[in-house]
Amino acid sequence: MTASQLIYTRLTASADLAELVDGRIFPVVVPQGQAFPAVRYQLITRQGETFRAGCGPDTAQLQVSVYAASYDALEVVEEAVRVALDGYEEQEADIRCLNATDLYEQEMSLFHRAVDYRVTVPAPTVS
Repeated sequence: MTASQLIYTRLTASADLAELVDGRIFPVVVPQGQAFPAVRYQLITRQGETFRAGCGPDTAQLQVSVYAASYDALEVVEEAVRVALDGYEEQEADIRCLNATDLYEQEMSLFHRAVDYRVTVPAPTVS
């Protein structure tokens, strides 16, 4: 499992988040015409040595962005995201919150919070 797959799996497994965003969780881009609130995730960095299979855990930094029409809604959705992700540990997988930034998307009149997470997953195996 990749770091991005782990983030998606954790986000979609959260009943609280599902109730708030109704499946609007997307990699890299929120498609045009989507309702809000919505969540977007993207890979920011991955350590170079983790690209080779079998050399240890894969550690990456991913950014999870929440978009909402109001700041109050942004805070509620981002809290559900944080509960689903931050502090997750299972076998060799681990997710930790690093930092967050508030933004405003003027063209779309949306509040936006970008939160960076460090994600570690077991090294992929070569068949």
